[in-house]
Amino acid sequence: MSRQLFQQQLALEFPEEFSVPVSTHWEELKSSILTTCQNTLGHAQKKHQDWFDSNDQSLKKLIDQKRKALMDLKKDPKSTAKKAAYKQLKAIVQRETRRLKNKWWTDKVKEIQGLADKNDTRFFFSATKAVYGPSTHGQAPLRSKDGTNLLKTKTEINARWKEHFEVLLNTNPVIDEEEVLGVLPEHDLAENLAITPTLEETKQAIHSLKNNKAPGIDGIPAEIFK
Repeated sequence: MSRQLFQQQLALEFPEEFSVPVSTHWEELKSSILTTCQNTLGHAQKKHQDWFDSNDQSLKKLIDQKRKALMDLKKDPKSTAKKAAYKQLKAIVQRETRRLKNKWWTDKVKEIQGLADKNDTRFFFSATKAVYGPSTHGQAPLRSKDGTNLLKTKTEINARWKEHFEVLLNTNPVIDEEEVLGVLPEHDLAENLAITPTLEETKQAIHSLKNNKAPGIDGIPAEIFK
């Protein structure tokens, strides 16, 4: 149903006529695909796995009992029986928490190790990311060009990198380009590469794309084209 709905909505998103320049044509096509994906498929919800999330129902009853015992004790703080009941429930919650936490991590380690043993890299990294969450990429501090100041803000760091590469990439070449080009072998023009691919060749190329791979710069996964 989702596939059919996606195809119907995509047909409605397509402009009646595409622009002549191929670059503009592609931008219009990409925009139509991304808009349709967002409206019909949405975004995948990735939930960070945690030992408590998997055992919250088991612990909820004990935590509620401990909370009730604490409220009873606050109402009658001199009661030895209520103090003992609260102390006992507190110990039970702590003990059960440690047990469930250790069991969850043991099972998760066995699961991830099993994926590694089977060389299942896709689900191995997926399981690892689900446990630890996505990696965060921060910017390490940089020294200024003269080395006297430590740059910490994002704006300062980006400006320093820009300055660095402007110097690095705009130096005067020490190689004679004419001399280099003169020793390179010449090859015949591959005129067949200029031939427009047929519809069947395009379908075969799309079908050969691998699933579950990160999309390119356009942000469109191979599964969408298929």
